[in-house]
Amino acid sequence: MTGRYDRQTILSEWGDNGQELLDHSRMVVVGAGGLGCPALLYLAGAGVGQLTIIDHDMVDTSNLQRQIIYKTSEVGQLKAVLAKSFLEQLNPEIKIDVHTEEITLQNVSLYLKGHDVILDAVDNFKTRHLIAKAGRNLEIPVVFGALQGFDGQLSFFAPHMGTPCYRCLYPDEPSWKPAGKNKGVPGAMPGMLGSLMALEATKYILSQQEVSADLLTLQKGYVLTFDGRTGESHHRKLSKNVTCSLCGTS
Repeated sequence: MTGRYDRQTILSEWGDNGQELLDHSRMVVVGAGGLGCPALLYLAGAGVGQLTIIDHDMVDTSNLQRQIIYKTSEVGQLKAVLAKSFLEQLNPEIKIDVHTEEITLQNVSLYLKGHDVILDAVDNFKTRHLIAKAGRNLEIPVVFGALQGFDGQLSFFAPHMGTPCYRCLYPDEPSWKPAGKNKGVPGAMPGMLGSLMALEATKYILSQQEVSADLLTLQKGYVLTFDGRTGESHHRKLSKNVTCSLCGTS
């Protein structure tokens, strides 16, 4: 191991073995925007061996308030390509792949297969449902993050491991809208939530070593909500829906 990771490998929950697991892990981040930027930064910094970035969007001036890896001079360029360049400078020891096409029913499984964890950092329900279905079919856990203004949500979906899925939380498109175009959001909110998504994905990999399994708790079957107005967070139990159209048993 290089000295790059010394401050994390000294953690009892981490160690050299945990770092080795991360070095051999493959994670895919769908969305290189407000949530994806901080998630990618911390996954690359932690030494995740292979990162895949999926985003078809280009940098807009309005993104710069919260999408912290892009510069004013890069407005109009593809986010995924820029993110790859930035992260390679941050950590040249990892491998980074990019896809600049929009996620569709036809390509979602192709792009997500072969990864250990999927980070759902998108801002629309259509794509979230595609990711949820592909994650279930491919048996890959999905770390979910969503924002609406000062409100944030985080969860860990792995129906093949007995957890609820995204459709158990949102069977249909709800009135609760995630932050997207024409939606207000404080810049620090996606920074905080995207960092938590990276932590959750990292914990999942680390928990595969016996020494960490009992020390790290994942958001399996729970939704963590955070209110940026008050600083209050809540850990809400999410029950598996037996009539769920994606993972139900009836």
